[in-house]
Amino acid sequence: MSGNIPPPLLENTPPKNDIADAMGTLAVLAMGCELGDPKNKAKCQEIIKPLEEGKQKAVQTMKNMIVEFGPEVMDDAMDKINIIAFEAATLAKEELIAKGLINQDGTPKE
Repeated sequence: MSGNIPPPLLENTPPKNDIADAMGTLAVLAMGCELGDPKNKAKCQEIIKPLEEGKQKAVQTMKNMIVEFGPEVMDDAMDKINIIAFEAATLAKEELIAKGLINQDGTPKE
């Protein structure tokens, strides 16, 4: 990988859940298909299909995508997911502060 995706913090990772793994991976892979070269979209969707059908595990499907299109596709998708999560958390914090539910620093009101 290009180094943009840090190794997981295993002690903070929820237990393995094949359905959750598949759903999260499908979201990232579908985003990768949309962000990638449009001429590769059909091949990209073909790689995802076994995961959608429950015929392949998330790790195998993502590995296939990386081998076919390179790690940059996954790096771009993960970067985009992180941006969306950051923006959503920022907006949520602003709303929670406005409602008086948390302090300016994000800590709960007592």
